Amino acid sequence: MIDLVPMIEPIQIEWESVMQPDLPPLFRVAAPDDAMAPRICKGNIVMFSTTEGEPRPNDVVLVADDTERWAIRAYEVRRPGHWRAVAAAASGYNPLDSQVDGLKVLGIYVGQWGRLG
Repeated sequence: MIDLVPMIEPIQIEWESVMQPDLPPLFRVAAPDDAMAPRICKGNIVMFSTTEGEPRPNDVVLVADDTERWAIRAYEVRRPGHWRAVAAAASGYNPLDSQVDGLKVLGIYVGQWGRLG
């Protein structure tokens, strides 16, 4: 017998709504920049989960800083309780720091949906 798992349709969220207090378990949002190119390029529709638990090193995460700006970056552990959100090596974007920038993880990358336009 095969167990069937119900598919959850990811909810499309606009950039302006990413900072809502309760994000759905699975959502998608358009990448705002090329910081993770070539893996994720500006305009790619990226899916994130809020139920994956804690991120692991090198997981792609959606983060927000203490001014509610958000970004898609890779999770990099520095020491217990301190981590960075880093862009792809050749992108030219500076790392974001969990303590200096007041970062929080909003979701963990689970795939891409497509591309805008």
